[in-house]
Amino acid sequence: MLIVSAVCLFLGLGGFLGRQAMGPVVPYRLLCQISEGMSPAEVRARLGSPGEIYPAAQSRLGESWNYYRFLNAGFVTVQFDLDGRVIWVNDESAFSGFP
Repeated sequence: MLIVSAVCLFLGLGGFLGRQAMGPVVPYRLLCQISEGMSPAEVRARLGSPGEIYPAAQSRLGESWNYYRFLNAGFVTVQFDLDGRVIWVNDESAFSGFP
């Protein structure tokens, strides 16, 4: 009985972790809501707080925000210009083809 319980726990935990790793970093329905010219407040309202914020570089680019998902090797970057408006979004999700 103990072995059966341990196997069930292992399989259940494995399924949960697999779903966490296999999903996109940011769901597609949310990522599609981000468009050029949006403010940081608008992005945060849709995607939540980023995992990392990189300050403005010594160039024409402003802050960049990176979003991550537990157990997913990918990331999503939202790049702002010096006026604080979105100029592009880069989706590098490792498993972006999955729901």
